[in-house]
Amino acid sequence: MPAVIAQIEINPAGAGWTTNSTVGLTVGDNVLFRNQDNTNVVSWLWTITYQPPGAAAVWTGTGTATSTTATDDITLPLTGFGNFRITLYVDDGGVNDDTDSIIIGIPSPNLGLIAPAAGETTEVGGATKGWADSFWANLDALDGLSVAAAAGDTDTYRYTLLGSVSTYAAILPADFDGAFVVPENATLKRIVLHRGTAGTLGSTSIQIQVGGVDVLVGDLSVAYNAPANFAQTTNFVSAALLANNVITAQLTGVEDGSPQDISVVVLLEYNPIAVTSDTYRFTLLGLYRVAWLASGSVPDVFDGAWIAPGNGAVKFVSLKRTRDPVSSSGNVSVDLLKNGVSIFGINPIPIIAFGADGPDTRSVFTTASFVAGDRLEPKLMTVEDDGDPTDIAVTVSVSI
Repeated sequence: MPAVIAQIEINPAGAGWTTNSTVGLTVGDNVLFRNQDNTNVVSWLWTITYQPPGAAAVWTGTGTATSTTATDDITLPLTGFGNFRITLYVDDGGVNDDTDSIIIGIPSPNLGLIAPAAGETTEVGGATKGWADSFWANLDALDGLSVAAAAGDTDTYRYTLLGSVSTYAAILPADFDGAFVVPENATLKRIVLHRGTAGTLGSTSIQIQVGGVDVLVGDLSVAYNAPANFAQTTNFVSAALLANNVITAQLTGVEDGSPQDISVVVLLEYNPIAVTSDTYRFTLLGLYRVAWLASGSVPDVFDGAWIAPGNGAVKFVSLKRTRDPVSSSGNVSVDLLKNGVSIFGINPIPIIAFGADGPDTRSVFTTASFVAGDRLEPKLMTVEDDGDPTDIAVTVSVSI
């Protein structure tokens, strides 16, 4: 009697019959199976020889992992991913038999990785390549994670000039310490100038450059008396950036006297916008005490703002103080402003009392909403009397 031939054909999700393995399916897809040529075949044995961990696919005709009908089908599980290996054994009821195997699979949901089935050799990729191309694609996707910025994520970079900078007056403009190389296409959203100690006359000013070209129409500046010591100012921009653009900061003017500890913070947002949740940490580094109140420096905003890339809501606001001083009264407290207005209303703001052991953290949960383009920034409302509370940080969590 002539030999019998096992050659599996599949119809994946109604796409038509093929003898090729298919690894681009999705959860819940139905796949039909048949032998391409049943000449002289009298019996069939279909077996799900491997399925991914946690999967429990069965043949529709039997409700088990094996089937003895000429045709049958499998509905893929509603969860998970990976490759399934299906084997067909046929015979003619005598001495002739044959076997064949085929792969159906679901790629991983985030990176599209292909997970091979046990026993899989050349079913995907053919005799000359086998699993090599799939393995290369997996590595390429994983390697991309090391450099790619997620869409909608934000990034900040701080430029600093520490110590007295009055001597810079003779050599202006002067570059700050280093540059930021943009890893992906992005938009420059905000520039903040921060001055730690005031001079006696004039103003401190800076310029941001991308590839050596000025971003600001006019320099960003802080006058020597605005306020007497700590001061900062913010410029909101919308400048397009390309991957590998170089962002630098220049000091273009300094106050008469000895202004100290000048820093510039830039914030950029990677394109396109596709954020579901985000957190942003605002910091005040150094020593902060009640003398700020007398100088008019408290209340005042932290180092910059977060620009909402889409509509959403604030989930919680956390205040952290890293060291508890030997204080006699008062507390550290912050407010969170949306476009200059408190989000808390009559609800309490995060407060850490002077008597609390440090470091200490206080969190307040909210449901305050915002829309794309809204500006969120924390405001230091009070500091402790006596002692030196230091390194105050505020973390804001949002959903979009």
